[in-house]
Amino acid sequence: MRLASLIFLSFIFCFQFALAQSKARVLDPDTDVYSTPDFDANVIGTVDPEESFLVSKKPYGPFYKVKFKDGTIGYIPDTNLTIEGVGAVKEQPFKGDDLDKKNAKRAKREKVEEDENAEDDTENPNINYKGVTFSIINFHENTMGGNQVADLAAYGFRFQPMQGNYQSALAYDLMVATKPPDYYAEKTGAQTSGAVFWGSAGISNVSALNSNTSLRYGAGPFLRYSYFTIKNATLKPQSNYNLQDLTAGLDFQAGVMLHSRHVTIDLGLRYFWDKEGYGGFGVGFLF
Repeated sequence: MRLASLIFLSFIFCFQFALAQSKARVLDPDTDVYSTPDFDANVIGTVDPEESFLVSKKPYGPFYKVKFKDGTIGYIPDTNLTIEGVGAVKEQPFKGDDLDKKNAKRAKREKVEEDENAEDDTENPNINYKGVTFSIINFHENTMGGNQVADLAAYGFRFQPMQGNYQSALAYDLMVATKPPDYYAEKTGAQTSGAVFWGSAGISNVSALNSNTSLRYGAGPFLRYSYFTIKNATLKPQSNYNLQDLTAGLDFQAGVMLHSRHVTIDLGLRYFWDKEGYGGFGVGFLF
């Protein structure tokens, strides 16, 4: 009776062992078989793709437990196994992979925080901007018996350094209006020509609001030179009158600089403290 029980239990054990395992082969010739599921373990043999063996359904980290026909038990890396009815075994992660994933997530989160800090960082690098400007100057002049006013369209060049947030630097610009004020023709009834030149240099302060917007403000001396020619066609022979003027004063400026990848748009206001005070506004395209 005891012998029958042992035979029955042995049959049940073998049946369960068979259910828990499948047949498999290796993919590469001379694949190492390890004594334990560890790459530092002893190699107890090799196996070729022609030989089939039993393999456990449960992985042991990156290994599977195998049993050969001669009863030898060992471990083979999952990357070298193909199981009948299943195919090549999907590579199992190491235990340290979970930690690597956590570290990767932490690094990604830190990178996002760094990017956000970079966006909030208002410290602009040292850059020298320069480019073209267009301005409308509400020109005032005391001439022809009174204070005359006219709008002049002026084109120019501007140099605007940015030495960092809340830093001061020397900026300068040049402008020219290629048409005389309208009041000369209106008052004289004659043909007029000429131009007005402005040249200014001064201390410009920059305050960055964010990575895309900066405020600038400053003041400095300027020179203005104008020459006008009045052609009186009613007189015989025709008479030409040349009017020239050179003045100096102070130029007060303030503006907003909108930074993009390729160009900075400068929107500015200015006030000229000249013989007669007058102001203007303009836009610049700086690179």
